[in-house]
Amino acid sequence: MKQYLACKKQSSPIFGILSIGFLVFLASVIFFAAPIFSRAQTAADIKNKIQQKDSDIAALEKEIAAYQVELSNLEKQKSSLSGSIKELDITRKKLNTDIAVTQTKIDRTNLKIQSLSSDIGSKESSILNDIESISLGIRMTNEFEQDNILGTILSE
Repeated sequence: MKQYLACKKQSSPIFGILSIGFLVFLASVIFFAAPIFSRAQTAADIKNKIQQKDSDIAALEKEIAAYQVELSNLEKQKSSLSGSIKELDITRKKLNTDIAVTQTKIDRTNLKIQSLSSDIGSKESSILNDIESISLGIRMTNEFEQDNILGTILSE
């Protein structure tokens, strides 16, 4: 009994360090994995966001067309200084709108990439499941082929 207590006293700090290490590991996994799961979105949410970005792009492109019409109207007034100032102002607005269209297209593309990444993940898990099923079938076939036919018949 004394040997057991002596052994228990010696291994107790190691067990305590190991359990603390495990708790730290578990806490870090939860800390780093939680944001990943909280960002998960459904495919419908992503598709809705993509449709919203498409409608934003259409509205911005209409705005660009309106600015282009104003620029062509100002071509007639180019000789005056105020016409030039208006032209510069409208050109600046058109460029800002072009930038907004480009940013919206980038956002839409990022959403499509996110949707495709989600699809890839589900396909990977499906493939892994299929591989496991095939390997199980091969193992069962191998075991059946290794058994003696006479032994198989007699065992049934």
